[in-house]
Amino acid sequence: LRNRVRHELLPFLGERFNPAISGALRRAAAIIAVEDDFVRRQSDTALAACWRLLPGGGGEILLSVFQGLHPAIQRRVVDAALWAVACPATMERIESLRDLASGGRNGARLHLPTGLRVTRQRQRLLFAYPIGRKAHRRE
Repeated sequence: LRNRVRHELLPFLGERFNPAISGALRRAAAIIAVEDDFVRRQSDTALAACWRLLPGGGGEILLSVFQGLHPAIQRRVVDAALWAVACPATMERIESLRDLASGGRNGARLHLPTGLRVTRQRQRLLFAYPIGRKAHRRE
């Protein structure tokens, strides 16, 4: 795919739209890299302020801090939290957890793969494996 982009798409875009497309893309990539570094640093600071691992392989997000964060930072915090408890992060899971944090009632719960349960308990989201790390369905 990378070779097709380099050998087919970029020449096409250069001929049809912008002869300086390669330079424009390099400049855009440089800007994005600097901005991504800034957002990553902000996310690391936010993560340290509102996330902690708990014994037993779970963790918690403190909502008093989390709810005041920009949505972009919230997404990165949730992404890091999911990976920290060994649950692959997807955009659907991240947005479901953001919804739980912003509007879920006390006791509301999400069941995620590998047995992970995320429960809203007052001012925190509690990440736990109540039955261990395995998929579980009630019969």
